[in-house]
Amino acid sequence: MAVKTTKIKKEPIKQVKIDNKHTKKQIEKLRESESLYINKTKIDENVINKFYRFYNFRIEKFDCYAFLVSGIILIAMGIIYLIKLDRHFLGIVWNIIINTLFIMLGIIFVILALKSKKYNKEKTLEITKQDVTDLENKYYFYDDILIIVNEVGETETKYKYIEKIYESRNYYYIFTNQDNAYILDKCNFTKGDQYKFEKFIDTKVDKIYKKLFKIRKNK
Repeated sequence: MAVKTTKIKKEPIKQVKIDNKHTKKQIEKLRESESLYINKTKIDENVINKFYRFYNFRIEKFDCYAFLVSGIILIAMGIIYLIKLDRHFLGIVWNIIINTLFIMLGIIFVILALKSKKYNKEKTLEITKQDVTDLENKYYFYDDILIIVNEVGETETKYKYIEKIYESRNYYYIFTNQDNAYILDKCNFTKGDQYKFEKFIDTKVDKIYKKLFKIRKNK
């Protein structure tokens, strides 16, 4: 499934229609025999929210840390000057008011740093007319292209258009641009396995971006 994160940017991804001469089952069998790796991933709200947390704390971590550090500094400054009760500016009363505002602003910064986006079913239905948690994505990896199939339709993209691949404990996040990602469950490979897949995908994308996961040795 695709998860939208921020702005929308055009990319050379091709929407493919199924040939009427073949049934879906025939095409699926053909893909299963010709593809090198197959992954079938069903996504629920919990998985999507995990992705948002990963995106916030790992991918956009510099923004997160900036808000967190700024918040801590503001809180510390406010507390220190409140304890001193210096008669700067307009006296003790204004000292208390100003430093209380510093503390409150610092708390807001800390909350923003630690808060991540959550899946909103109503908003998603309003925009896409489709609850993405109802979809199961089937990923077919060929030597030159990746095809993603679900109930809505299918999409194919060449590996050169994959910008980044991130890895969490249980998932791969494949970004076709900075705003669009596909989620793959590591345990749901029906053809091939995660260790061989990592070695395979490494040869397809590392010339564009540095690897964001380590290649493991298949024990």
